[in-house]
Amino acid sequence: MRILTRYIFLELAKNFLTTLTTLTVMILVVIIAQQGYKEGLGLTQILRLIPYVLPDALRFTLPATALFAVSRTYGQLSSDNEIIAMKSLGMNPWEFIFWPAIVPMFFLSLTAVWMNDLAVSWGRQGVQQVVINSIEDIAYSRLNTQKSFITSNFTITVKSVIDRRLQLPAITLHNGDDLITVTAREAQLDMDTETGELVVSMRNGKATVGGVSYHFDQEERRVPLHHLDRSDMPSHIALRNLQHEETLCNEKMSEMESQLAIKQAIAASTGYYHELTNRSLSSYYHYTREASLNHWYRVVIEPHRRWANGFSCLCFVIVGIPLAIQFRNAGYLTSFFYCFLPVLAIYYPLVALTVGQAKKGDFPALTLWAGNLLFLAIGAYKIWGIIRR
Repeated sequence: MRILTRYIFLELAKNFLTTLTTLTVMILVVIIAQQGYKEGLGLTQILRLIPYVLPDALRFTLPATALFAVSRTYGQLSSDNEIIAMKSLGMNPWEFIFWPAIVPMFFLSLTAVWMNDLAVSWGRQGVQQVVINSIEDIAYSRLNTQKSFITSNFTITVKSVIDRRLQLPAITLHNGDDLITVTAREAQLDMDTETGELVVSMRNGKATVGGVSYHFDQEERRVPLHHLDRSDMPSHIALRNLQHEETLCNEKMSEMESQLAIKQAIAASTGYYHELTNRSLSSYYHYTREASLNHWYRVVIEPHRRWANGFSCLCFVIVGIPLAIQFRNAGYLTSFFYCFLPVLAIYYPLVALTVGQAKKGDFPALTLWAGNLLFLAIGAYKIWGIIRR
């Protein structure tokens, strides 16, 4: 590697690492603060979140940091007329653009893809596990301060809390279609981390289930915290498992179509022709199939979304280098703004459009690469212009 090429690479690395550290810490604080406030976590639980939230912060900061590093480095080189000096010495501009910037950013993009996958699978599952392990303390904390604790399927209000015993609790629990209401003299909460259920032990109370009331001396209710478990969502599945999830979706849809065909064949062969026009049956299968198809669309586009997001680092850099050289007399913040403007005005709106339409099945999954391909084409054209000058 030539001395000048090595110099540019070191300048890029210095600007990249400095900015990455600062920006990641800022994003990390914001994400942790939001999560801690949302879930009511204490300081100990918040500190345990840091390793799980870090990949989520990095997947946002890596593309922006890469763009800022090249805009500052190449903007400064152009402002100091160093690029003109290099060309006057007979150096091909491609050498001090390709090797110190584009090649490292290619490997950074691979790292960003891995970080995207790590954030949405391992990271979010880790955050979920921290919250589940802390839910008992969270519940007691809210009951102590607010006298109530509410989840998507469970509500409890108390008069007071004495030695982790709930005094005069009133509990509302949604169990499928049944609404269960319980009032008791005393209750206690325990978290079963293996099953992800909150165990409510009550004494001396009255329960109403489906309009039927009864009294009890002791009773235990287990509350599943389904709202915390999102591991079946495509955006929370690891890349290595998405192919298997797609296979399961195809099998499920094929099975539903077979069941519907069998029911219709039985109805036709037995003379129950009204079953063939049964709107409730056809509506049920139509609704179920639509839900499965929507899930399948999300599974199919997920690998493309993560790879395209990761390689946005490379695409931003390829556009950022010629723009930074072009705006040579601007300050580094102004240069970064000019480089980031196409990202805000073109790239992210295009990503939002293609992702939204692909989730509905209107666009094929490959259209998620549209923003990347457009930026590669624009950047390559402008770099070629610099080389030809």
